[in-house]
Amino acid sequence: MSEINNDDFTPIQKRVLYQIEIAKHKEILTLRDVELLSNLSESSCRRAVREGRLEKMQHRKGSKLMFEKSAVLKWLKGGK
Repeated sequence: MSEINNDDFTPIQKRVLYQIEIAKHKEILTLRDVELLSNLSESSCRRAVREGRLEKMQHRKGSKLMFEKSAVLKWLKGGK
């Protein structure tokens, strides 16, 4: 098996990998962080929120979606 060299990635791929690493260490996540960590689309994440499967932090209409890391991990493991 060959080793993966950092030069094998395009600048965009490097940026996404960096964003994923940053998201892994946050306790409060944005919708974009959830997308990166779950490998799901924005619409799939929003659907999970709308259906009550993924708990968001704030409950004001029109506010930015923010999530506690523990809630996201619970959702990803199949819990509510």
